[in-house]
Amino acid sequence: MSYLNTHFEEKTLIKSLKKGDEKAFKAAYDLFFPSLFRYSIKFLKSKELAEEVVHDVFLKLWNHRERLHDDGLLSPFLYKICKNHILNTLEKASKNPVLLNEITAAQIFSKDTGPEDLLIARELESSIKNAIDSLPPIRQHVFKLCRVEGKSYEEAASILGITTGTVNSHIIKANRSLKAFLKLSINFLLISLSVFLMN
Repeated sequence: MSYLNTHFEEKTLIKSLKKGDEKAFKAAYDLFFPSLFRYSIKFLKSKELAEEVVHDVFLKLWNHRERLHDDGLLSPFLYKICKNHILNTLEKASKNPVLLNEITAAQIFSKDTGPEDLLIARELESSIKNAIDSLPPIRQHVFKLCRVEGKSYEEAASILGITTGTVNSHIIKANRSLKAFLKLSINFLLISLSVFLMN
């Protein structure tokens, strides 16, 4: 029996997957990877992140194939996992303002950007800027030098005439402040995406 037929019944595919059939897994991968990738990149706007998310989806499918229901469908199961991975990726990005800024910037300039993407991206871009601007002047300067411009602690210390220990202290405190400041914004993003992802 060939598993490369795109009209392969999902219920039959599930039964084969549960038996550990690698050909069935490849068939599922070939069938669903393109649509899951498009689904992921719509929100992440990063080819690398989207590919990572989808690969994780299929890894979870294989590792938990015994949990599939014989009378269920594979596509809703995969999309649910994919949605959760997208949200987890964005939640992780909330702890890294530079990464979050890259994602939102990509949303703004993407050719495929829709109204909901612009709304979310602009909200987060504004929140990130406000979060950084809310830091005390010296801490703000340290953060921009190290996290935005990519300078080492030694370079930042030399520019500002302070010790590397002081730079490290400012970065730790800045990260704490930004994480707290961005918490509401990332919650807004996750709630918004949850609505969009369910449509």
